[in-house]
Amino acid sequence: MSVVLAGTALSTLIGAETDAKRKKKRKKKGKGKGSNTPEKPTCTPSCGNRTCGDDGCNGSCGTCSAGTTCDSGQCVAATSYVYDRQWGSYGSEPGKFQFPWGVAIDADDNVYIADSGNDRIQKFDGDGNLTLSWGESGTNPGQFDEPSGITVTSAGVIYVADSKNHRIQKFSGTGTPLLAWGEAGSEDGQFIRPTGIAISPKTSLIYITESYLNKRVQVFNESTYVSTLSLIPPAEVRAVTVAPDGTVFVVSTGSGTILRLSNDGSVAQTIGSKGSADGQLSGPWDAAVDADGNLFVVDRGNNRIQVFDAAGNFVTGWGTFGAGNGQFKEPMGIELDSTGNVYVTDIGNARVQKFRPAAARRRSR
Repeated sequence: MSVVLAGTALSTLIGAETDAKRKKKRKKKGKGKGSNTPEKPTCTPSCGNRTCGDDGCNGSCGTCSAGTTCDSGQCVAATSYVYDRQWGSYGSEPGKFQFPWGVAIDADDNVYIADSGNDRIQKFDGDGNLTLSWGESGTNPGQFDEPSGITVTSAGVIYVADSKNHRIQKFSGTGTPLLAWGEAGSEDGQFIRPTGIAISPKTSLIYITESYLNKRVQVFNESTYVSTLSLIPPAEVRAVTVAPDGTVFVVSTGSGTILRLSNDGSVAQTIGSKGSADGQLSGPWDAAVDADGNLFVVDRGNNRIQVFDAAGNFVTGWGTFGAGNGQFKEPMGIELDSTGNVYVTDIGNARVQKFRPAAARRRSR
């Protein structure tokens, strides 16, 4: 039987955990929105055997070797992703971040960031221009205490895991509060610091992960409790994503794996293992699935992104520790837009980075 945690007992348990928000609320240097100037071209896709330079096909660059493609003047692997731009720096002013966590993208490719340390949601266009912001610290509708996971429906309705308020909040596309449900506890429909949220495009069911004491996935039909996926053994399930075909993937941070669930909620496949080699993971934090079923994983402990195909095989990856373009200091959230661009929240650098697929992987709307 489940036991409700309340009052002093709950406060003691939660208070004993590491408070990531306090740890991260220290000033960091951010690179801001700059560093988007293209690198000097080193190749061209259209000059044949001639060479090219900054002014065309008469300079110092040439063609790419087998297995690579010329993408915006650079030779890259055909399966790779290329740094495009970044925005944000540490702070509380509009467009800045403290502990940027979840990321969601709507049908018009607007980007929503759960700015966890500032207890707000910020909305940007795909180029990083701020278009909307809402929220502040508190417990009233539209207020937050460490928002984490975020998702948006095809109709533009936004759901946020309001983690330390132990609830889920629903908003219109303009940030108007529409609904909230949940309270602290471990009974059905209650939460202890929910961190991940995703909606099935096939069933509209809402999947919510609790990574701390409850270590479970709860399923809701809007705010109505449906079921609990109690994983065996219990896992530190940090996030959840649902593929276009309705397949549910759960990020098991403690085990260093991604769990593909069957229709009955049991684990059908385990993707990855602990480590730092290709296809291995260290503290995975979030995941997203593209239209072809490829799985993109935030490999937080290794400061990189890894991509697996629909069968769970390693495809490609990128990122190292640092503050440069394409580097990370504890990446957190990930999502893709309609053309396959990848957006990653980079908490240690207080920014969002955008990566575009190499020409061979690019898709149209």
